[in-house]
Amino acid sequence: MLALDVSGSMGTLDMLTRTEQAKLGVMNAERILKSGDYWKYSRMGYAQVVIADFIQKRHSDRIGLSAFGSRAVTQCPLTLDYGSLLEILKATDELAKDSIIAGRTAIGDGLMNALARLQKSEAKSKVVVLLTDGRDNASVISPVRAAEVAQSLGVKVYTVGVGKKKGKILAFQQNPWTGEISWGEREITPEEGIDESTLKEVAAKTGGKFYRAENKEQLEEIYSEIDQLEKTEIETVAYARYAEKFYPWLLVGAILVLLELLLANTRFVRIP
Repeated sequence: MLALDVSGSMGTLDMLTRTEQAKLGVMNAERILKSGDYWKYSRMGYAQVVIADFIQKRHSDRIGLSAFGSRAVTQCPLTLDYGSLLEILKATDELAKDSIIAGRTAIGDGLMNALARLQKSEAKSKVVVLLTDGRDNASVISPVRAAEVAQSLGVKVYTVGVGKKKGKILAFQQNPWTGEISWGEREITPEEGIDESTLKEVAAKTGGKFYRAENKEQLEEIYSEIDQLEKTEIETVAYARYAEKFYPWLLVGAILVLLELLLANTRFVRIP
């Protein structure tokens, strides 16, 4: 199960490359704001791209998607239909724009929602990859308690924190009543950011691992590592049916050889 944070802060732009920062310069700001393209450069936008690549690299795994903000919802149950899952993943940024869902962060409930989908699974390997950019402030069940449930179910949890630890962030904010979007740069305050200690504890309790990504490249490396770690050998029985296809070509070859012999002794007889 993939558990994805869809709180409003996932729309923050602090993981851009210099080239992307140039695209979001003052000259292009108005156009980008009106089109909504700025979401592609946000934490959410990068997460969607990297997670989509992770899904496409998997084979024969049932994968599902859980989203959590103020509350947790199942976006897609465990499935082998990766095409449908990818389409659903593309639409998760709409949840981050919903003022009701995006207001707070329920990490514990998000994990519990993912575990509920895995509870009846008979797979040998059961994993949750949880991505967030904040700290739990809305859960009914705490993240640590949810980790204990995961441990009892034999589910390994990998936790991924995204966002800069310090420096400036480029923030866009949409007024839910007027639809107007404002943006600007500001310094990251000490009280902002990820609750690393809790995420580390959640991962440690379940035999997983905590990761931190401050840019897209680091996020790609993290999911690539998880992809390599969570490989399960599958035994299959393969049957091969062979059919000889050379007979028509053998017949054509024999006819051509016979024709050459006949012609060589008649019309095209060779004279020394």
